[in-house]
Amino acid sequence: MLNKDYIEIKKLYDAFLKTPGEIRLISEKGFVESIKDGVKNGLFGFGYLKDDKPECKHINEIPTVNLVDEEIIIKSDLCIKGLKEEEEKEQQIYPEERKEEVLVIKEAEAKTEEFEREKYSKITLKLGVPIKEISTIRQISTIAKIVDYLKNKFNLCKIEITIHASDGKISITDYEDKVKEALIQSDIEIKEEAKE
Repeated sequence: MLNKDYIEIKKLYDAFLKTPGEIRLISEKGFVESIKDGVKNGLFGFGYLKDDKPECKHINEIPTVNLVDEEIIIKSDLCIKGLKEEEEKEQQIYPEERKEEVLVIKEAEAKTEEFEREKYSKITLKLGVPIKEISTIRQISTIAKIVDYLKNKFNLCKIEITIHASDGKISITDYEDKVKEALIQSDIEIKEEAKE
């Protein structure tokens, strides 16, 4: 989704199955669950393609994914923007029902202004992420959410990731085909590489 605002879920699934050198999926259910987790964690939104335009229906909640042609995942910021616009339209239609919400929002904004006096102008984080079977995806998605948040606050935000893998073996072919090729296809620059 680097160059597009959305991706058709079924086409993405098919690409995983057909693209040489791409990571192989264990099951369709695992793929669907990863989409649900990404939407639930706010990494991207879920919606439908209507008249060649993305329409967001869910973010930060679990959607029903059926792997049909119209289903898409959408960049989180566009999904949030679209849902806010929908909410504003509803507010114009039913303004009296929203008065309490507006008061709460104004109170929160006033409190936020008090805390905005103290700010950082530069942040550097070096993170150690322990690899555990279940929590690794959540930890990486948390890091992705933090980066997404920070890039909206700072003009320059870059990520440098170091992967240390030892106490095991991988064939040269698997390394070239599955690790390096995946990085190349994702336009991720390898700044330094050490192998033994």
